[in-house]
Amino acid sequence: MILRLGFCLVVLALSVTVAQATSPVTFDAACNNGGTGTGNKNCDVAASASVTCVVMMAEWAAGTDDIVSGFPTYAGSAMTLQQKDLAWTSGKSHGTWYVIAPPTGTQTANIKTTSGVNIQQVTLSFTGTCERLANFGSASGSSSPATHAVTVSDASNGLAVQALAFTDNPSLTAGTGETIRKSGTNASNSQHGLTSDTNGSHTFGPTFSGSHAWHSHGFSLEPNAAVTPSALLPLLGVGN
Repeated sequence: MILRLGFCLVVLALSVTVAQATSPVTFDAACNNGGTGTGNKNCDVAASASVTCVVMMAEWAAGTDDIVSGFPTYAGSAMTLQQKDLAWTSGKSHGTWYVIAPPTGTQTANIKTTSGVNIQQVTLSFTGTCERLANFGSASGSSSPATHAVTVSDASNGLAVQALAFTDNPSLTAGTGETIRKSGTNASNSQHGLTSDTNGSHTFGPTFSGSHAWHSHGFSLEPNAAVTPSALLPLLGVGN
């Protein structure tokens, strides 16, 4: 009589959160340019040696996608499109693009249109653990304030940003706890880049006099979400 004894291998799947070293995302530098004509609308961002992400926001006077293919660029490379809102109002469109881990130091931000319509671009750079653009949303209106609530997932490190465009050029005043970092303006378009003054969620509320049609892109810049890999740990087993 032959007795066979079977052995089993037991494993347990554990969810393990891997922490990473992070630092708060903060505003670094900004530039703007704009106008008509099919030439480059570029500016130099005096980014620091510790820059970690760059965002460009632009409004152009066309209800169609009038941006030249392969643009905008930063340091000569195409930026990643977050969203274009074409014809958000009659004859106006609004876009936001970004770069994670860009080249450091002063670099050129460039955009151009196919038909030469008026365009205004603002480009902002940031430092800290900026690894993703998250919680993106759009809002619009015509009365003051230009309210847009932005959620920040990582309250300690993430920064709220507002890309605010108008169909004209009202005098704009930052709301409580926020700063207008850069504006690109003329009579028919204006683009403003704002950030919250502290890390965490923020409701933007810049004010202006009178009635002016506005469109907002609101989003957060923050570290990647925590990684939760599955670890298989052998608890009992024998042999091969």
